[in-house]
Amino acid sequence: MQVFQKSPLIDDEGNISFLNRIRGTLQYGNSWYRDVLAQEDVIRALSSGLDNRYTLLRNLVLPDAGVPIPLVLVGPVGVWVITVSGLRGAYRAREDSWQRMENGHFRPVRPNLVRSTMLMARALQVFLERQNVRIPEVQTALLFTDPAQHVDTLNPVVRVVLSDAFDRFALSITRQEEKLSPQELQAILDALSHTTEPAGDTEKEDAFALSDGKDDLIAQPRQAARSAQPSSGLDAFLARVNINRKQAILLGGMFAVEVMILFAFILLLLFRP
Repeated sequence: MQVFQKSPLIDDEGNISFLNRIRGTLQYGNSWYRDVLAQEDVIRALSSGLDNRYTLLRNLVLPDAGVPIPLVLVGPVGVWVITVSGLRGAYRAREDSWQRMENGHFRPVRPNLVRSTMLMARALQVFLERQNVRIPEVQTALLFTDPAQHVDTLNPVVRVVLSDAFDRFALSITRQEEKLSPQELQAILDALSHTTEPAGDTEKEDAFALSDGKDDLIAQPRQAARSAQPSSGLDAFLARVNINRKQAILLGGMFAVEVMILFAFILLLLFRP
């Protein structure tokens, strides 16, 4: 299986710098770094079961979406959108709802991983259709890497796979009917290879607008992406160094703390008895 990293926050070797870790957490939430690391377990399992006819794209960001798709698997059997999570606890996936056990009862919780996975799959399908690439319906899966994670499933709209079933998941993919020719596979990969380029002047409907806007995982990053256009000299400078205002404030605060610690240390050396 061929694996390609598509996130600008992660280098080709899969390393994430301290600054990019902060940027990713601010942009995508506190679970971003944990879930990116969790992808490694899934990739090892898939690599052992899938041959080089399969290609895995990591953290793919569609134009105008602003939300990275954790894993996109492209192969002869079709296209999969796979969400990977390092969550731990007791949860329930019931149709398109996502619930967590609290005080003996399952209660809805955000982000709704089931629904966001479906929205990402729908957005990917729409994107490829707009590139005149016709594919079978995008399949979906939600994979959990922590052995302590338990998910009660009741007819979920996405396939839920726990950590002890990754190998069986990979095997089940190979046993599906092959639907795409090598030429069709190449057309899909060609279309997805340009997803990190800036959008053109032509106005395009946001693929994630297919949702009703209730899911924070989709709504907030998209709004952040739309508001990221430089509007002042400061914004223009931040854009050149590839950080936003929140990241700049955080870095400034960290620098101020470091300066105060250094100043206190100097005072201690100068005035100690």
